[in-house]
Amino acid sequence: MINKNDQLDQVSEKIVEIKSRKKKIDNTQKQIRGKQISIAMRISIELIIAIIIGAILGWYIDKWLDTKPIFFYNFPHSRRCVRNKNRYRILEAIV
Repeated sequence: MINKNDQLDQVSEKIVEIKSRKKKIDNTQKQIRGKQISIAMRISIELIIAIIIGAILGWYIDKWLDTKPIFFYNFPHSRRCVRNKNRYRILEAIV
């Protein structure tokens, strides 16, 4: 007959094993979540920076050529090209 202490030892070993498996799963989920947050932050920062840089360049070119606000309003097209290029580059990194 199995001793009660042996049974308790077996149960405690199983509990430790299950907890260690759960920790491994939690760590991989945290890593995946961290990568997702990193990609989301990168996309949002690149979109905002593209808008700001395009607006500043358009503003200063209009000021330099004394053609108000032609370039300031036409720079969104170039900003869209930059954003699409960045999106494509990010999607390549994900896949």
